[in-house]
Amino acid sequence: MARWSPRNVAVHIAGLSIPGGMLYVGERLPGKDGTPDPCLIDPRKTVELKADYTQDHHVHTDWPNYSDASPRARGAYLRWLADGRSSPEAHISNIWLFFYGLERRVFIDAAADRSISAEFGQISKELHRLLKHYGAKSADFSRQCYGLLNFLTFYSVPARLYEQAIPELLPEAGFTLYLRVAIGQAIADKRPIPAELAWAWIRCDPDVKWGAAARRHPDVFRTLFLAQYRRAFGDGLTITEGRRKLGYTYFPASHALRDETGISLDLGDITDVTVLSEPVMALQKIVDDCAPELDAHDRLQQDWPQAMQALSDLKVAVNDTVLLTSPQALASRFNANAVINSDLLRGLAKVLAQQQIMMEPDVLSGALAGNTVALYASPPDAGDETLASSCDAASFSLELLIVLAQAEGVWRDDKLALLDPHIDSWNQLAPAWQQRLKARIRLWSCEPAPMASLQHRIAALDQAGRDGVASNLLAMAQNGASLMPEEVTILGRLFALLGCDMAQLEQQVHAMFGAPLIEPLVQPATSGVKLDLARIAELQQDSARVSALLGDIFSDEAAHPAPAVATPVVEDSVLPGLDAVHSQFVRKLLARAAWSRGELVAMAGQLEIMLDGALERINEASLDAFDMPCTEGDDPIEINPEIHERVSA
Repeated sequence: MARWSPRNVAVHIAGLSIPGGMLYVGERLPGKDGTPDPCLIDPRKTVELKADYTQDHHVHTDWPNYSDASPRARGAYLRWLADGRSSPEAHISNIWLFFYGLERRVFIDAAADRSISAEFGQISKELHRLLKHYGAKSADFSRQCYGLLNFLTFYSVPARLYEQAIPELLPEAGFTLYLRVAIGQAIADKRPIPAELAWAWIRCDPDVKWGAAARRHPDVFRTLFLAQYRRAFGDGLTITEGRRKLGYTYFPASHALRDETGISLDLGDITDVTVLSEPVMALQKIVDDCAPELDAHDRLQQDWPQAMQALSDLKVAVNDTVLLTSPQALASRFNANAVINSDLLRGLAKVLAQQQIMMEPDVLSGALAGNTVALYASPPDAGDETLASSCDAASFSLELLIVLAQAEGVWRDDKLALLDPHIDSWNQLAPAWQQRLKARIRLWSCEPAPMASLQHRIAALDQAGRDGVASNLLAMAQNGASLMPEEVTILGRLFALLGCDMAQLEQQVHAMFGAPLIEPLVQPATSGVKLDLARIAELQQDSARVSALLGDIFSDEAAHPAPAVATPVVEDSVLPGLDAVHSQFVRKLLARAAWSRGELVAMAGQLEIMLDGALERINEASLDAFDMPCTEGDDPIEINPEIHERVSA
């Protein structure tokens, strides 16, 4: 009776040493019909060892059989085995003969002795190896091989596959049984489909259609899909159970095992997701929603062939730091010679975001960029970056603090390093928002917002918002041992901007430090919002409490005077508060009553400034000086006629 040769145990036949094992060698090995199993290697049979195993020697049958084969066919098979059964040139008939033996080991030997199932892992590895070498050679063999792998995987069905790491799945294998079981188990347990499982689903389900850009850039597509999926479904898509239950039947290829009913597996009472149309439609919508950004990425690579190298260099440049650059300098990294307008900058920001490189200002959310942008690395799978109101207050408080410290001439850029640990301590912020705030404070330090802009934003805050900002500012000061005059000046100006009662400030600071308040250098506001001190104390004790910053910022001794770094102002500026470049731009604007957007884009490009950012800054200066904007409209852009009268006056 033939015996099974274990894996990696050599056998010797016709003078050949066959090292791999996993073979049946002997004189008898009957199949179900009593005839010799086609996988049996009978050493009594004559062989012709000079035969070429790249040729088909089984000319009289579609299904090879070692016992009935010609000496030439048997010799070719033995030589293929002896050469390591890996030659890519081997004829597929040799691989089928070997495959029949694996089937017999699973469905006859293991059925009689369940301990043999311990070998299923080894058999699975061998099947994967055969697929690697011969899967593309024969669609029939590939399909049969995947079928046997399915049976081995679910011989004992693992529980909660949707919670486990997904193995490498090849899209050419189709919507595999592994995916159908994992999704079906999630449906049965009433659990949402995790994002990574959804990604595997759309990769392997032929009913989900990808666009050409997605196929060309699968890594970029994966990043976009996961982010869009989480935005749409949060923890994941929830699917209702269907009526049709999942089953699996394997039909052996070997005629020694073949029957009409096949061999069935019990997969449990789970839904067959392949018959449900609504989940596929929902996933297809996510795929389609990614198409615009994928197309932008595709165009970028076509227009700027060196884009991928530039992106790679940029990822290195922003590693563990914040990169400050101009929009034009950023575009020059990609060999872009055109003037960078808002649309092109947004397209570039989308491509960078796909590589986890984020930009401040957040032009993708509608913010306008000025002469400088800040780039930083975002944590992988950052998810939704939406700020809660308390986070908005913390961000605005930092901006007010930096801008006022610059205006008072007590700011130094090296103070930025003191802010980072405090931002890291704000546990209520996700890592993505901590990184965003670090980028923002560096942008504010080199390009502060005009005071008029801050005043307009303060005016838009309701009482709760102003209370939140004021409480953050007080919390920033609370950790110091005392307050210096410069600190009181800044704090007083901030409270005045917020329209808060200065008596309340004095009372609160006195309560903090147990000493009289040094007289502030600003006059108390005569009216404004009354701070709810109980609410402030509650906010300070909350987990979102802002750590002390003012003490760090102003703690240097007087021997180190801090120079002011506010944007230089031109004395003869048409509008007060503008620097030389923007003043020159205003003079050009006032030469006509209206301009097309294209004309102004070109004009701004000559001055190396961004049009939308420049117009915003000019309008803020105009509002501050004359209580009216300088320009109106988008295309054409019209000049406010009253500005001419005010300027000439």
